[in-house]
Amino acid sequence: MIEVFGSEDTEERRVADAVADAFRRQWPDIDVSDSDHVRIVSNAKIYGYEVQDLDVVVIARFGSGRSFTPRRALRGEDHNPVVLRRLFVNSIALVIEVKAHDQRRVRFDGTVVRVRYARGGWHDATEQNVKQLHSLKAYLVDSGVEPLWLSGLLVMTSLEASDLPSAPHNILPSRFGAADLLTTVAEISSPRIDSEHRQGSLSSGSAYRIDAALSTSIFRTITPSAIDRRRMDRIAAREAASERWRGLLGEIPLILRGRGGTGKTVILLQLAYQAYRDAGSRTLFLTYNLALLADVRRTMALLGIPSTLETGGIRVDSVMSFVGRLLSRLGLIPGSEDLIDAYEEASGQLRTMLADGSVNAHDLRELLDGDPELFGYDHVMVDEAQDWPELEIEILCKLFEPRSIAIADGLDQLVRGRYADWRASLAPAKAHVELLRRSLRMKRNLARFSNAFAQALGLASWQVEPSRDAPGGLACRPVSGLREGLAGRPRSKEIDLARLEPARREDLLG
Repeated sequence: MIEVFGSEDTEERRVADAVADAFRRQWPDIDVSDSDHVRIVSNAKIYGYEVQDLDVVVIARFGSGRSFTPRRALRGEDHNPVVLRRLFVNSIALVIEVKAHDQRRVRFDGTVVRVRYARGGWHDATEQNVKQLHSLKAYLVDSGVEPLWLSGLLVMTSLEASDLPSAPHNILPSRFGAADLLTTVAEISSPRIDSEHRQGSLSSGSAYRIDAALSTSIFRTITPSAIDRRRMDRIAAREAASERWRGLLGEIPLILRGRGGTGKTVILLQLAYQAYRDAGSRTLFLTYNLALLADVRRTMALLGIPSTLETGGIRVDSVMSFVGRLLSRLGLIPGSEDLIDAYEEASGQLRTMLADGSVNAHDLRELLDGDPELFGYDHVMVDEAQDWPELEIEILCKLFEPRSIAIADGLDQLVRGRYADWRASLAPAKAHVELLRRSLRMKRNLARFSNAFAQALGLASWQVEPSRDAPGGLACRPVSGLREGLAGRPRSKEIDLARLEPARREDLLG
């Protein structure tokens, strides 16, 4: 049985289908065989790992007797080449990197594949495949799968076999059969070889371990709920985000300011989605809200949005995870230390290094250029920006051009500490501030009630505009009735403008 999962009509899915078809040509009965189980997924997402997008993953357990004739001589444990009559295949576990670059944008340094992108210049595709392999290995272990022998391959969909370097290597051309693929896997693995009988066997792990890998969530199809579909429709709506805001994106810093429920997060995602669809832009979306993080990641997966250097898209990440990778790259958090335990101390070290000049913006930009898959973005969007510590703001503004940054600034939504002054950090760039007043989360009458309630409490500056598109909600008593009901209770004080920071006072005053 062969099952293929993943997004339709992508280069990765075409390669996944090509792998499945190659196995069918090699063994025509494989689709109806109960002893064979092959699962292939394209455009797989594994969040929380260094590489979140896996082009193609192949996990397969084959029944007894599945074999093929290798295309080339293979080396056993004694490293002597042997021309085999048959190589039996028990199981394989692969992660495949797909590249559609033509000859002009491909360079071979020995068997290392380098490809050129519009953003980031020449990129080591072989190293990227290794990172995919390590991320998949970590994902499987975290999913309770005992270690497998994983192999990494590259498929160059615009090259012929004659364009590739001499074997052995882990590269496949646009057209390949099962024997080509499995011979390549055998060359980079350690098959057992019986030189006397000129046969051998290839395995990535026991049947028990392979079955455990086949059962992981990477092969499960997510079915969108009604709520998911509404979110997807809002983000993908063609004219949802203001044309003016889309024109400003990437030109100057953009600050969307509003109270909870005014649509700041959705607008950021609309802008990121449209930048990807229209220009192939790649956006980093950051938040410290882990519940929101999970929701946005699910929506991006349902929409089929990638986050790779090659295709663009949207990478959704937590602030701590992103800054933690930076700290690790700078050697401030050794690989053996826990990120949560070491984060505060390492962040303080970086602040000191930034202050004394031992690390400057140029050093951080070099780091960005050296690892474009993790740090190469056209736009950076920050949700819940009002709660960012100064250090995290400073790091972000040194890593990326201020004009590439757009933030959602929630008024009166402080959770982590004092109000963040983004304007000072984005200077000398002049940010465009858009004040969002209309409440999209509350029904019309509930918004009116909230305004009246805030007024009765003495919070004259707290107000949202009721949405004309959300009728209904609680009926609102007159303000005078609310005041009578609150009689004798302590009243909230008006904001003392004199005690606020200048930038915050300026924002509140208009």
